[in-house]
Amino acid sequence: MMKRVCIVIPTLNESENVKKVLPKVFDTQANIASYEIHVLIVDGDSNDGTQETIEKLQETYSTLKIIVCKKRGLGEAYKAGFSHAIETLNPELIFEMDADGQHDPKMIPLFIELIQHDFDCIIGSRFASGGQLINFSFRRKLISKFGNFLIRVIGGIPNILDCTSGYRCIKTDFIKRSTFKNLLTSGYAFQSSLVAELVRNNARIMEFPIIFNERNFGESKLRLIDQIDFLINLFFIRLNQSFELVKYAIIGGSGIVVNMGSYYLLTRVTHLNYQWAVLIALELSIISNFIGHHFWTFNAKNQEEKSWHLRIFNYHLSVIASTMMQLLTFFTLIYMLGIKDLMAQFLGICCGFVVNYFFNTKITWKKKQNQHLKPANE
Repeated sequence: MMKRVCIVIPTLNESENVKKVLPKVFDTQANIASYEIHVLIVDGDSNDGTQETIEKLQETYSTLKIIVCKKRGLGEAYKAGFSHAIETLNPELIFEMDADGQHDPKMIPLFIELIQHDFDCIIGSRFASGGQLINFSFRRKLISKFGNFLIRVIGGIPNILDCTSGYRCIKTDFIKRSTFKNLLTSGYAFQSSLVAELVRNNARIMEFPIIFNERNFGESKLRLIDQIDFLINLFFIRLNQSFELVKYAIIGGSGIVVNMGSYYLLTRVTHLNYQWAVLIALELSIISNFIGHHFWTFNAKNQEEKSWHLRIFNYHLSVIASTMMQLLTFFTLIYMLGIKDLMAQFLGICCGFVVNYFFNTKITWKKKQNQHLKPANE
C-alpha cells in the first residue's frame, strides 16, 4: 500500500474557487510516485453551493472527502480536519492549504520531496528570500510582516520568518504531539500556535519561498476578533515557551520554604550552630527541588536520554556552583556587611537560584538539540 498524504483545505463559500483549485491539486499526483494524495475539505457550512460542488467533484476524484465543521474559525476547521484525517486515513504527511488559489498546487510535490531530507515541517514562506506577494497593498504587507515580527520578538520564535503562512507540509507524528495547551486556536491564531507547538517539540522546520498569488474569487474571511486573538495569543505563546521557567521558579520557591523552614527550626528550636544549620537546610532543599524538577518541571520526552542515577549524580554536580555562590553570599553578608543571618540566608538563596537554573538546564536536564533551520536560499 502506498503511503498517504492528506491535504486539509478549509472552505467557507468557496464554490467557484474549489472548481479551479482541486483539479490542479489532483493533477500533481502524476509527479508524486511514493504517496497517494487524499484531499479533505473542511467546510464551514457554506451557503453558496460549495458542498454540492465538492460532491460533484467526488465523482471524478475518489480520494476527495468532505466534512462539515459548523464552529466558526480557521483553527476550528483545521483541528477538525486533522482529527478526521488521522482517525480515518492515518497519513504520514498532512498539508495545510487554502482553497482560494493563493497557494500554488504545483509546490505540493516539491514540499513532499523536501520533507524527505530529514525535515519535519516545510513552510511555504512569503518572506523567505525569493518569496513574493502578488498585488498586496503596502498596508497588507506591513500588517503581515509586523505580525510575524511580533511573533518572533514577543512569542520567542526567532528563526522563522513566516509564522502565519497557511501553506505547510507537516509530518503527522508532530501534529499528534501538539497539545495547544494554554494557546488560542479557534481562529487565525491557530497558525502561530501550531508553529509554536512544532518549535516546542523540536521539529526540524524549513521555510521555502513561495509566490503568494491573488485570490481567485471571494473575499478574505479574516475577522476583527481573529486579529485581537492573534495579538493576545502572542503572550500565551511566550508563556508556553517560558512555562518551564515558571515551573522552575515555583519549585524553587518551595525549596526556599524548605530551606528557610529547616534553617529556622535547626537554629531556633534545636539551637544548632548556624554554620551547620545552613548546610543541612541547603541539602534538604536540594533534595526537595530535585524531586520537584524531575517529576514536574522538565518534559522528559524533550530531554537527552539519561539514567535516573546519572541524572541525580549530574544534578549534585550542577548544584555545586550554586551552593558555592549561596554560601559565599551568606558568609560575605554576615561577616563583611553585618547583615542578619535570616536575610543573608534569603539573599544567598536568590543568588544561588540564578546559577542553579543555568547549570541544571545545561547539564542535568539538558534538552535535545533543537534544529530550527534557516529559510531556503537565505
